[in-house]
Amino acid sequence: MASVTIELNRQFDPGRWQIAGRRDEGGPTLLMTWELETDPVDAGMPREVQTVLAEALCSLGFCCFAGDPGSGTSIGPLTLRRGLSRRRTEILRAERAADLLPAFDSGAHDWSMAAQWIVVSAPGTARDTVLALLKGLLDQWELPAEWPAVVPVIVQAGVDGDAAGCHCRTPEAAQKLADAIQRSATAHAVAVRLVA
Repeated sequence: MASVTIELNRQFDPGRWQIAGRRDEGGPTLLMTWELETDPVDAGMPREVQTVLAEALCSLGFCCFAGDPGSGTSIGPLTLRRGLSRRRTEILRAERAADLLPAFDSGAHDWSMAAQWIVVSAPGTARDTVLALLKGLLDQWELPAEWPAVVPVIVQAGVDGDAAGCHCRTPEAAQKLADAIQRSATAHAVAVRLVA
């Protein structure tokens, strides 16, 4: 098994990583990248990192993402509009890490093509709140100026799927996420390096 190190960086160039910039200073964005002792053949997130991130996110709340039909629990369809094109996509809900893994392997919303968003929500969050937020993210490909308080974290796939932009609503949410990543990484013998 190859040695894996996750790096969490608070200072980075959003343009280089094709991560949406923040319109306000409400909360930080953590850039999660990784290094493998042996570089992977393809772009995208290694399975060990998928597991760590999925466990960390699910520990904060339930997660919703655009996925392939039949790859999870659907909370409903969305019709996405990009320019003149329209397409229908299924929004899936995950409460366990294993149920979130399809977000990293979706054919329709390929992580390695930076075509995925994951919304983490508090228990009891209305389905319509999550669907409206994901529709805006997937249609506009940018963060809203503000998003509901029941959503502590929004995750965006970075360029070539080689990063995860973890947009946190508050500094407290960022700390909870960093702590959860550290706990999960430790459990899976994955190193974590924090960069100020």
